[in-house]
This record gives sequence, C-alpha cells and structure tokens, in this order.
Amino acid sequence: MDDRDTDKGTQQLPQLRDPDWQQHVVQEPWTGMPRARPRGRRRLIWSAVGLAVLLAAGFGVYQWSRPDSANSASGPPTSAPSLMPEIAKVDLTQPFANTPAALWADGLAGLSSPEPAAVGDFSAAQVADALKKVQQVVATGQLDRKMLLAHDPADYLALFSANERARVKEVLDKPDKAESASYVALVADGFELLPTGPKVNGKLTTRKGDQEGELVVHVSYVIAYAFDPKGAFLTSPSEIVSFIRAEEDYVLRSDIYDEGDVGLAGYGGDRSVYSIACGAANKGFLAPSYSEPRLGGPEFKNEGAVYDLNQPVPSEDSCQ
Repeated sequence: MDDRDTDKGTQQLPQLRDPDWQQHVVQEPWTGMPRARPRGRRRLIWSAVGLAVLLAAGFGVYQWSRPDSANSASGPPTSAPSLMPEIAKVDLTQPFANTPAALWADGLAGLSSPEPAAVGDFSAAQVADALKKVQQVVATGQLDRKMLLAHDPADYLALFSANERARVKEVLDKPDKAESASYVALVADGFELLPTGPKVNGKLTTRKGDQEGELVVHVSYVIAYAFDPKGAFLTSPSEIVSFIRAEEDYVLRSDIYDEGDVGLAGYGGDRSVYSIACGAANKGFLAPSYSEPRLGGPEFKNEGAVYDLNQPVPSEDSCQ
C-alpha cells in the first residue's frame, strides 16, 4: 500500500496521530473489539454448561423413569388421579400408583356383591349360588393367570350349562382370537404380568329374568392389568397398565328347562379396552402400550367412563 495512502488515512483519522493511542494499539491490539472475545468465550462456556444441564436432566429423567425397585415409593398410594397421566413416575413394586386403579382392590376383592335375597321364584340360597358363579366367571375369565397367560379355558367353561359350554368353547377354540376377546382376557405371547394385581372395580346386581325360571345377574366392572416392562424406558404407568371395561349379563335357568340349558349362560354385554397395544388388541390379546409406540392417533373423548361404573361402557375404545 502507498505511504501516501497511509498519510492520507492518518490525516482523515486524527486519533491515529496520537502517540498514546498508537502505543495502546500496539500493546493491546484486541481492545478495538472489547466484546468479541468475551462474547465468544461466554458462548463456549454456556454451551458447555447447557450440555452438562441437559446430560444431568437426561440422567435424572432416566433415573426417575427407570422401572426398578430403586424407585419404589415410600408407602402405598393414598389418592388416585381421575385420568391416566401422560407423564408420571413408575414404581414396579406398586405399578398402579399414579393411575385411576391406585386404590382399587386386588382381584375379586374389588367386585362387590349384594346380600343374597329371594328374587322371583329363586330363593336366597339360589341367588347366592348364582352370584358366586358369576364371580367365578369373572375370576376364571379375566383374572386367573391360567387363562391370561396359558390361555386355558377349562375352569371358565366348567361354570356354564352344557349347551352354553359347547357354544362358548367353539368360539374360544378358533385360531383367530378376535371374537374370544368378547368373553375372556388373553395376554399376548411374549408378555408377562407383574405380581401385583389385576386390580378390580366392580359390582354385581340381580333381577328377575325376562322368561319364567330365569334369574339375571348383571356385572359391571373395570379391570387394570400391570405388565412387566422388561427394562423398557417408561415415562408413565399408562405404558404398562391396561384396562378392560365391561357390562355383562348372565342368566341362571332353573330345572324347568331342558337339561342342557339348566345352569348359567351368557346373556350379552359390552366391552371396551383402553391404554393398550392396538395391534395385539385387534387380534384379541392384551399387551402393554409401550410395545407399540404410536405417534398421535384418535382422541379418546370419554376416558373417564372407562373407570366410572355409573357411566355406560364407552362406545369407542383407544384403538379405534
């Protein structure tokens, strides 16, 4: 560059002719950019801090979500949410904590029954027998691990009249289990239930049948099943807890009927499933929702009816 250009520039910038300023420039050449270096340093520092925070948070979430006994709660749950939470701690020793089933009883203890009393032509003793049989139908069809895991319907079928037993067996024997799901609960192969539960909220009522010699037992229930996650990363108990909601009628026929019809038979009902793996459910099986991750999906408009026995069974389910 021509010295004249330098001189010209110096003349245009009087501060360049100041000896003190020139010395300052020589000794501290970066002071002309007082913010540039510190800003870059802060960016680097904050990047490192941010990464550390993210790693710590991620590890914290992992520890919080890791489903093992180290995360066990200090005591049994004392309250229950009205709906399933999207994010909540999972405790495998108390898998129903933070779910609507948290305070339900285990098994048949959660199925209330009225004090037996005579109904129509049926004595109190006969009504008591009918209530007991329907309780056993629920137990062997929905709660017994012999049915749930081994898919063995022998004890369930034994509770029905001869003709009803033959009819239901024909359904349960089909290779396609989609229709079986209207009768019994079958856990999909490859999945296990945790030792706790199933949890039940249910009740039985009785009334006189539509025909002479009939006693109808109505059972309304919702059952919660807790699956072993087998080390899966969980962010909510909804990923391992599944529900069946049902309203069912059973009819006990007296000995005025043909021998093959005397005893208990199904009378119809409604069932819905919630918080479940849909691929398995569409084939007639129960499996936890974590096994089939879904991005989005249809909105379940009336989840509360799943847990509320005072509402009808939802016409939708979480797999529609």
